[in-house]
Amino acid sequence: MSKELPTTEALSEAEITAAKKVKGVFGDIIAQERDLRLVVSTEDGLKYFDLPQAGQVTIGRTNDNDICIDDASLSRVHAMIKIGNPLKIVDLDSLNGTYLRSEPLESKTPVPFALDEPIDFGKIMAVVQEVGGAQRLRRLATHAYFEMRLEEECARAQTNKSAFAVIRVHVKKDSPEDLSSALLLRHIRAMDTLALYAPGEFEILAPDFTSDQAQRLCDHLVEVLSDHRLGPQCGVALYGEHGRSPESLLAYACDQVREHDAPDFDAIPDIIVKDEAMQRLYHMVERVAPGKISVLLLGETGTGKEILAAAIHRVSPRRDNHFLQINCAALSETLLESELFGHEKGAFTGAAQAKEGLLESADGGTVFLDELGEMPLTTQAKLLRVIESGEVMRVGGLKTKPIDVRFVAATNRDLEEEIEVGNFRQDLFFRLNGMTLNIPPLRERPLEIEALAQLFVEQGAKSMNLSSPPRISDAAMDLFSKYSWPGNIREVRNCMERAVLLCETGVIELEHLPLEKMQSRMQPGRRGITIPFPEKMADEDFDTETQEIEALNTEVASVKPSPAEDEKAELKKILEALSQAGGNQSMAAKMLGVSRRTLIRRLETYGITRPRKS
Repeated sequence: MSKELPTTEALSEAEITAAKKVKGVFGDIIAQERDLRLVVSTEDGLKYFDLPQAGQVTIGRTNDNDICIDDASLSRVHAMIKIGNPLKIVDLDSLNGTYLRSEPLESKTPVPFALDEPIDFGKIMAVVQEVGGAQRLRRLATHAYFEMRLEEECARAQTNKSAFAVIRVHVKKDSPEDLSSALLLRHIRAMDTLALYAPGEFEILAPDFTSDQAQRLCDHLVEVLSDHRLGPQCGVALYGEHGRSPESLLAYACDQVREHDAPDFDAIPDIIVKDEAMQRLYHMVERVAPGKISVLLLGETGTGKEILAAAIHRVSPRRDNHFLQINCAALSETLLESELFGHEKGAFTGAAQAKEGLLESADGGTVFLDELGEMPLTTQAKLLRVIESGEVMRVGGLKTKPIDVRFVAATNRDLEEEIEVGNFRQDLFFRLNGMTLNIPPLRERPLEIEALAQLFVEQGAKSMNLSSPPRISDAAMDLFSKYSWPGNIREVRNCMERAVLLCETGVIELEHLPLEKMQSRMQPGRRGITIPFPEKMADEDFDTETQEIEALNTEVASVKPSPAEDEKAELKKILEALSQAGGNQSMAAKMLGVSRRTLIRRLETYGITRPRKS
């Protein structure tokens, strides 16, 4: 039985009737010149659906919709697009929901959206694009817009368990920007975003891309740009495999583009232990390193957990043996046993010879399990057996082999909360949590910001073969002290690398920094800074993009603390809700009538450490 279209005050009967009639006249409309189309990303590739210049179209799984998308995650009649100025999307009481900006839409309520803005119908992503005429999509975006899209895509990928690629392209600095961007735009998909990172540096966001697809695109772009003697280099980072935050993905892609010198890990601890809390942390490292007890490192993304893990290994008796780093988020369940435990010859088709597993190769050393909270449950069970028995057995083998390894694990997730919802094994948590070390975020270590910024400026200048590193202006350093640095040390590195690329005067000024982003995330009590923004570009091609960025700033501003009294009242409500919910952030968010993500952002704004559930 087909699902009937709902009727409410927000979506009138007349509107729904008109939408049904569009199906009947759709054939006549498509003969006219088109301005808009819906681009849908499916397992079989991209599909294109022309849209009328006015009216409404329904989207669903059955053929009686204007646009039929045969996917089980869609309802029979899933959603409606209302074509006008602005465009609006309406969820029609779908089972798996319609998502815009990673937030579920309230059923039967029209919500405005912009061209090129991703919309999720169940597990299917789509965008409305402009075709013909000015070709709005075929433009070069700013880095600020790119960062906004990257944050949205990270949230979407986490919700839908999808993947996407971030690609960095480097060309000769004196290459014509118009030529380079035109060639890149011609050879990427219409739904991809191309932005200018710095002179001679471009960045591409490619939704729903696999690692193989991204690498093939990189190879193709290098070939095309090489034909025009632009000296290209290309690097790619895949969500889940190389990182799950905007800062980590950008950093990985940047590292792949140029041959950076290896990070000077010996120099970094001298800087990061300037803060008293970090000094206490490193004293604790010196005490626990000589033993074999497992260590669990907790902290936000980019706080330097991998550096602390390496420090534990360096000051331990295992320093001369292997330090094995395993990214749990990138482990493939199908190849897990073979990669971690190894296999014997003939164990399965293609096993032509015996192979030593990663854990076996680390015998006598330290194994660092990064992003532990992302490890699949099946992997957790197998790892638990290894930790408990101290033995590994190769796939296809008959005998176990003892191994002597020390486990250090790190995560930015609340594992106790993950245990409650069934995403993490409690027994594995107890095994790995012999000693817990909490790394404070960079905003709580203000004494280290200046030294870290200077270090990364020097590294960036060295990678560019500059005779001397640029100086950081007092205005820029003042801004650094007031900014909350949500991406922590990794974000400092990305910010300084780009500033070095943009700086041509020998001094890093405010104009070389991502001002829009930094102004919107000032620390509480540190908002007394006026940032002079550069004049807006006159090119009308960027008008819409500027409006989108301003709209984003408005949205971010809406979650900033209000003036004194209102701020105190709101803070009191948040603390009371958390107390009543026993520290459960999801429950507290529901009590406050906001999303969990919004609540976390408010906690960060107020500088409140995310609580553990009692």
